[in-house]
Amino acid sequence: MRSESQKSKISKSANIPEYLLPYIQSMTDPDDCSPIDPPGCYSAYIDTPYPVYRDGRKGAIEVGVFYEHRFAFYYWMKWRRKRCLENKEKLHSFEAPHLVTMDRHNDFGCECDFLEEHLIELNKTTNLGEVALFTWAGLRSLNDGHILPAVWLNTIGDVYLITKQVGQKEEIQCVKDCFGNSHNIHYVKSLEEFARRWERSDCTRPERDIYWDIDLDFFTKGNLKNGPIMSEKEIRKVFETDKEGLHIILNAISGLTFALEPEYSRGLSTALKFYTIWEKIFLKGNISPFGNYGWRSKYSQK
Repeated sequence: MRSESQKSKISKSANIPEYLLPYIQSMTDPDDCSPIDPPGCYSAYIDTPYPVYRDGRKGAIEVGVFYEHRFAFYYWMKWRRKRCLENKEKLHSFEAPHLVTMDRHNDFGCECDFLEEHLIELNKTTNLGEVALFTWAGLRSLNDGHILPAVWLNTIGDVYLITKQVGQKEEIQCVKDCFGNSHNIHYVKSLEEFARRWERSDCTRPERDIYWDIDLDFFTKGNLKNGPIMSEKEIRKVFETDKEGLHIILNAISGLTFALEPEYSRGLSTALKFYTIWEKIFLKGNISPFGNYGWRSKYSQK
């Protein structure tokens, strides 16, 4: 439980009504075994498409679905916490999974999007309530600055941004994290280009996993907030044009996140339509606590 000095520090350091303090303290209580998940988030588990153990067994990965893209940061931090505890890894030497993100926009962010001292304090906690609260209130509400903070904390390794906002000067960047580790940031236009870039990198070691992140506004066309959308046939073509890129992702996937982003996905119904099409392409059934679902045979290996 928090000490009285910790409680007074909270009440004096923020303009928070007194009646809300017990709820905030409960949310970030390190002794609470069931922290409150961030608002607008839903998650479930699914077997990996390919075996991940030497004896041929598959593992399980968490799928996170949320309204606002910055909440991917919560899941990346959550998964790092779990892996570090299981493998007794230190943060500075954590073998962070690489991120492959599909997004209409460049959500990488810049240094002005966060305060390093705040991230340093966040890095000290193992409390998911604190991570949830920071993700909600501490990251950019425009949902376009959450990747760099994750890189800076060595929560994710190299980044592959499959985006329609690729500039010639942005093809590859190198970023140092708070521990001095180097991270390569790749800007590519397709899964096919991702596969070529991956094969030329040093990322192909089998122990480095991949987080697959999809902002569903990737499947929009035209203007920022209005215009046409991709048909199911066009969406299928995105994934079927280069099977090698998909094989790389699915063979190493250890986490999957979806951002609905209805404001930029032509509304909630359209965002859910995009998500449903993704499920139809890749899964048998739909992800739910009561569903009977798994990867389609063309994307899976026994």
